[in-house]
Amino acid sequence: MSKKFKIFLLGLTCVVSLSVIGAVSYLLLTSNDPEEIQIGGPFELTHHTGKVVTDEFFHGRYLLMYFGFTNCPATCPGTLLQMTSILNRLEEVNAKRARQITPLFVSVDPDRDTPEAIHSYISHFHERFEGLTGTIEQLTDLVYSYGSYFSYSPTEGADYTVNHSSYLYLIGPNGKYVTHFSPDETSDQIIESISEKLNIG
Repeated sequence: MSKKFKIFLLGLTCVVSLSVIGAVSYLLLTSNDPEEIQIGGPFELTHHTGKVVTDEFFHGRYLLMYFGFTNCPATCPGTLLQMTSILNRLEEVNAKRARQITPLFVSVDPDRDTPEAIHSYISHFHERFEGLTGTIEQLTDLVYSYGSYFSYSPTEGADYTVNHSSYLYLIGPNGKYVTHFSPDETSDQIIESISEKLNIG
């Protein structure tokens, strides 16, 4: 199977799957009540250090999680810079509480984003950044459990790009969804929300 045909099939699968997750996405985008619907869940993925981890690896700390890919030209680096700024500002207010938050980058481009590539990429942002990736099946299960999406589109030559949602997710120390932030929300709004939920102030 050619690479282009593989990309086409993956993209088609993701597009078709959007109809399946439409209801979850609607609830996710219109509700901030974590008790209203089940969002997220257990997972097993590959850490940027190369070891396989489950969601329990992160229990005991908050996660500020983002789905993206290292070849993303603008949105991903811009969001990771925003996450870095948010954490730095929270640390200025209450370093002990803010350091309970781990910024997490989950790559949805496993063919190109090896653990080594992810490690190199996140090293340009906040020092506590951690990264994950996995198989297409593992990533699909995780991304869709958050009412999100990703798909692949061919570009010139044999290359491709990744289409994905750009939401930030705050996960609690028990691994449960706490809230989410849309791309339209400012850093000030996100900081205010996180500060309220973690009693930072």
